[in-house]
Amino acid sequence: MSQKPTSRPKYYRIKRGRAFFEPGKKRAENAGWFHNNGKPKASIPLGEAGDGAEQEALRLYQQLLRDLGKAEPFIDGRTEKYPRGSFGDFYVRWRCGDEWAEMKPRTREDYERCWPVIEQRFANTPILNITVSKSTSFHREMKRREDIGELSPAKRFRILKVWRSLLSQAAAKGFFQQAPIGKIGNPMANGASEVWYADEIQALIKTAEHNGFAAMSLAIWIGWETLLSPCDVRGLTKQNLKTQQDGDGYIKIVRQKTGKQALPYLSRDLVSAIERYVDSLDFDIGIEAPILRMRSGVPYSTKDTFSQDFRNVRKLTFENDKRTFKDIRRSGNLEADLGGASPEERAELLANSLHKNAFLEATYTPPTVTRGKKILEKREAGRKLLKAEKLAKSRNKDGK
Repeated sequence: MSQKPTSRPKYYRIKRGRAFFEPGKKRAENAGWFHNNGKPKASIPLGEAGDGAEQEALRLYQQLLRDLGKAEPFIDGRTEKYPRGSFGDFYVRWRCGDEWAEMKPRTREDYERCWPVIEQRFANTPILNITVSKSTSFHREMKRREDIGELSPAKRFRILKVWRSLLSQAAAKGFFQQAPIGKIGNPMANGASEVWYADEIQALIKTAEHNGFAAMSLAIWIGWETLLSPCDVRGLTKQNLKTQQDGDGYIKIVRQKTGKQALPYLSRDLVSAIERYVDSLDFDIGIEAPILRMRSGVPYSTKDTFSQDFRNVRKLTFENDKRTFKDIRRSGNLEADLGGASPEERAELLANSLHKNAFLEATYTPPTVTRGKKILEKREAGRKLLKAEKLAKSRNKDGK
């Protein structure tokens, strides 16, 4: 026996097996919906309850929005990819609205990267046919793909997070009385703990440089010295770079993820390397355009293109390694911690809320270039300790 859908359009009512669309007297009046006798159409009969009645209720709801001046935005020719009334059609139209426009670039990127998986399963499904049962099945499928190694725990979490968010957005627009998510959870992936060592970073930089990955070589160097996140590194512009009289410099940037300002220090060698890279390009880069370019000359537009180049370099250097660019950030923080940098100093370096009271930290300890240079020096002390630890592990392994 098939499960009865638990999700229905807004203002859809069932009475003794008969369906009605009931926007109410006030909404009907405001929309200009009146019977021939002048009374508002507060309740519209739809016949026998079922899928046909629900589809008609959805049509009436969309008409109601248009007549109230609250219609969802439409862009001519851009919704033809999916059938009208499908989940894919909703997704395209939703992206034309205010919610999408107000999203941070990083968040939008997550939706764009996760949509192909959701699209494959639900794009052509009538949105009203999406039930708790189908959503639960999708959750279980993603978990199965995680278990067999097709998806990383982090990827599974992001896909389901986007899926659940889209269902909630659809509910807010009246497609469901309640988002058909059910009680199944979406546990967060365990935090990563992998670490890069300084000599390994140098090996990656050299491998990238000697194999035609000039931008990735520079990106790894910048990421290692500044501990900026991958998205902040690939988005660096000339406007972000500040040089000082001694030839060193710093980066002035507002982090995409946290919105906090960061002022990481740049050594003279790194400043010179950035200048040489820019001079080597056979085209001019605008002051607000990304500096780092793929081998084709275009900027790294997404996480995927940046990550792919890093994976190529990593494979050439450490064939079976799985560590990521993001692990560089953790590695530098560990060096700073072992070298004696306080939680407040490291929170400033990372431009996040590493310590307990982020508000007080932001208020009373604004970032400074001098402190960034000081933290870099403390990292060198921590680096020596990590080098000794790595050497000890290697000896123990050889002894066995």
